[in-house]
Amino acid sequence: MSIAEAMKAMRKMTGLTQAEFAAHRGVSRRVIQDIERGTGNPTVESLNSIGKLFGLQVGFVRLRRSEPTSVPEV
Repeated sequence: MSIAEAMKAMRKMTGLTQAEFAAHRGVSRRVIQDIERGTGNPTVESLNSIGKLFGLQVGFVRLRRSEPTSVPEV
């Protein structure tokens, strides 16, 4: 599930419009709108503010891959 899909699903669970959800989470309606469209570039703070309602926070999640990825040498 993409961030856009997850955002829309979480908002719909609340039964709120984009504007209502944004006001409730302390972000602008434009942030919610752009995330749901898949065109936004939300900050970690915005995502944490939104996710907090559901007990979520931003973190690193292992991708499902058939082959291990290599880490470039620094």
